[in-house]
Amino acid sequence: MLDNEKIGFVSASMDFQRARQKAAFESILSRITGKPSSLIPYDEVRRKLRAIEGSSLRLQDIPIDHIIGSVNRYQDFSRSFLPLRDSDRERWAGVKLANESFRGLDPIQVYKLGDSYFVIDGHHRISVARENGADMIQAYVTEVRSKVAISPEDRPEDIILKAEYADFLAITHIDEIRPEANLLVSEPGGYNQLLEHISVHRYYMGIEQKKEIPYREAVAHWYDVVYLPVAKIIRSRNLLKDFPKRTEADLYLWIMDYRAALEKELSWDINTDQAAIQFVNRFSPRLNQWINRLVNRVVDWITPDPFEPGPAAGQWRAERQVSISSDHIFRNILVAVTGRPQGWSALEWAVEFAKREKAHLAGLHVLQNEKSYPNKLTEEIRERFTNQINSAGVAGRMAFEAGSTARVICERAHWVDLIVLRLSFPPPSRPFSRIRSGMRQLITRCSTPLLLVPADSPVRLKKVLLAYDGSPKADEALFLSTYLALRWNMDFYVLYAKPDTKPGNNDRPPLIKVEKYLSQFDLSTYYLVKDGNPGEVIVAESESNSIDLIVMGGYGFNPFFELFLGSTVDKVLVKSQKPVLVCR
Repeated sequence: MLDNEKIGFVSASMDFQRARQKAAFESILSRITGKPSSLIPYDEVRRKLRAIEGSSLRLQDIPIDHIIGSVNRYQDFSRSFLPLRDSDRERWAGVKLANESFRGLDPIQVYKLGDSYFVIDGHHRISVARENGADMIQAYVTEVRSKVAISPEDRPEDIILKAEYADFLAITHIDEIRPEANLLVSEPGGYNQLLEHISVHRYYMGIEQKKEIPYREAVAHWYDVVYLPVAKIIRSRNLLKDFPKRTEADLYLWIMDYRAALEKELSWDINTDQAAIQFVNRFSPRLNQWINRLVNRVVDWITPDPFEPGPAAGQWRAERQVSISSDHIFRNILVAVTGRPQGWSALEWAVEFAKREKAHLAGLHVLQNEKSYPNKLTEEIRERFTNQINSAGVAGRMAFEAGSTARVICERAHWVDLIVLRLSFPPPSRPFSRIRSGMRQLITRCSTPLLLVPADSPVRLKKVLLAYDGSPKADEALFLSTYLALRWNMDFYVLYAKPDTKPGNNDRPPLIKVEKYLSQFDLSTYYLVKDGNPGEVIVAESESNSIDLIVMGGYGFNPFFELFLGSTVDKVLVKSQKPVLVCR
């Protein structure tokens, strides 16, 4: 070599050695950060993604940062094209000298898949160009077609996941059947779960239709009637905000798994939207959700049940996003079955509500001791419950659980829209007896409306009375009573009982609010304004007007004060012979 060439070669060799040192450091940094440092083998990606190579070549400038793999030298260079083998020193230095001479370098050859490139020929040229700070390089490009694109940021595990997606598309053809579908998942194995969901759905379609269902037909039907309704819940409630970097299909799988686990645990059918809400409340990693869960656990632990404040007014309606225009508000109804002769009146009322609302009945019998289940009594309860709902044409399931009746019902209240109970033991008048009242705990702690049915109360729903005092919980009672009167064509009575008023005082501010609310509906309403103790007035007016159902708000004051001072709700429950719907 000439002296200048020798000097240039020595300088290029030193550059190679620096590049090798950078490659070693990059490997260590990759282990710490998790950022990929290896080139991706093209043949493996092409096979997994079911890609098809084109035949045309185009000469163009391509971004070096978008070159992520190699056809046959993926073990010789790092992801940033730093050399990994000392044996490449001479070749690398020669390419560097040629790049700096008047001769220059030929274009490289690459495959293009999505926005990413895989080198066929020209690895050393890319390595030298990167070391020289180049952003672009000339290349002969062959397009490779695939239904699944990859990006320059993809890690090997991302490629594996996209390969699973390619297999999923090849099996289901969902991209052809429903082009708008986006079923990307973020964890390996998710596509196999989706395939299992489709297979199970196809199996039950075959049973229902008594024929073999074509796979493509099953895929379309599963997407339309199973996946899409869940996706709409996720979108309408913006649930993905609670799970960053996850996909809609991820959340679909988690919600469906959570729902299946709940149904097995509770022995009930669970609404998907309720499962979705509770899933987010229970598992969202967002800081505010985590703090709420912690605070609720601490409050529940340190606060005796009788003094717990309970949910905020309107929580039930807000969570379910129901409105007067909803076709049916009570889609799932919990009915507590005691097994005693007089206890079955609650089931009769629950069946009537279920028939009118096309609802599912969730029967519940609370056991004192789980070891006693099953026994003759529980089997008799299950049989009578099943026979009674079947004869009425109502769907439902019976469940048994041991524990405190009030606590068990409150824990299960999340999954239903109405609780129906036999009013066996209304809250007693003495304060210290009220502390132990399970009925009072239910009214305080459950956000779900409670329908409390006295013994031998005939099932009749022609007249509804709203007891209104202007409180937030009375507003919830206004909403539900209006819904019942409109949907069920009931005569509507609104009662405002004025306590401690002077004779002749016709002041009626709360009713002004009611009149304004009801003015938007075509609903005949009878307004009643009476002086006197509210509890006594409500009971008296319900009797004199032959009311079938009283609707009122729950406890309006702090639980501690209500406990010792009593409440209108307690007085009505003690004296009324009419069913009372208590709203939160």
